[in-house]
Parts: sequence; structure tokens; C-alpha cells
Amino acid sequence: MFKVLLVSPVPGSLATLSAALQAEPGLRVDWEKSGEAALTRATGKSLDLVVVDEAVKDMTAKDLINRLMMQNAAINTAVVSAMPEEEFHEAFEGLGVLAQLPVQPAKAEAEGLIKRLKELAPA
Repeated sequence: MFKVLLVSPVPGSLATLSAALQAEPGLRVDWEKSGEAALTRATGKSLDLVVVDEAVKDMTAKDLINRLMMQNAAINTAVVSAMPEEEFHEAFEGLGVLAQLPVQPAKAEAEGLIKRLKELAPA
């Protein structure tokens, strides 16, 4: 079973992504509204993917990912961001972010994330 955590202060903005992920058998989706809550949930838990909305208010997406990596470097991450692609790459280089997602990610983005998770899963 894959465990995915969506982190956004406005869950409705990720509703389509969440629904598409939840439709996948063997995938569980949980939500948090803040970076601190996400860090608390990630402590001692095995999460396969954390999707971070750049709109999280209590810290930047980059700070949250840095802190997640310090807790568990095996957690995969994706970021919902309107940043231009080149700027995004520069900002998140070296953090192992799987994907930059559009501000309102759709079913296609969910399918891409599921595919990547399956590719990365141990055999």
C-alpha cells in the first residue's frame, strides 16, 4: 500500500488530485493543512509521497521538504507551484523532488505520480 500525504491550507485546490489518487487501489491519501502538522504526521511514519502546496502558510515548500528529508530521506515529494520551470528547478535542485505540479493538479498529474511511485517501489 502506498501512503500519500497532501499538504495544503486549501484542500479544495487539490480535490481533483486527491480524488484521482484515492481511486487507485492500494493507495491511501491523508491531509494536513500546515507544514508543522505534516512534519508531525511524518515522524515515525512511513510515507511514500508528500505533495506540498506552495501556499502552505507556516513555512515555504522548500523548508518543509528540507525538514522532511532530515526526518526520512526516502520520502518522495512533489510540489504544487506556479513558479516557472527553470526557476523551480533552480530552487529545488538536489532535493529529489519527483515533480512540479500545476496550481490545480488534475487526474493526469495523479496518474503520473502513481506511475512514478510504482517505478520507485522495491520489487
